[in-house]
Amino acid sequence: MTTTKKNQKNDLLYLLELIPSSDHIFEKISVQNRLEQIFYQCSQHLDFTIDSCDIMLDYVAITLYVNSSKNIDDLANNIRQQSSDLMIQEFKPRQELLSENSIWDFDYNLELIN
Repeated sequence: MTTTKKNQKNDLLYLLELIPSSDHIFEKISVQNRLEQIFYQCSQHLDFTIDSCDIMLDYVAITLYVNSSKNIDDLANNIRQQSSDLMIQEFKPRQELLSENSIWDFDYNLELIN
């Protein structure tokens, strides 16, 4: 899946790694596929470009192009919040699989690649 926005000259490439609150949240392929779609929806809404999106049972790795003028920490938190809200709304996971009403663990990794 690709976005329509092309990365620009002043875009920076980041790696965002998210940890699910439970390994059981992404057991079904349909859930993994929907999460990937949600990330692409977020990219259009929040104005960034996804280079790659890998969803495993125990973590998610997204490489994304972001305009250098954007606050990357705010963007990462918005991605986490929006994706979690939509997944909870659509799949209604059991409460014990959530961490503080989120599908994501509190910690995440964010690295500048270029």
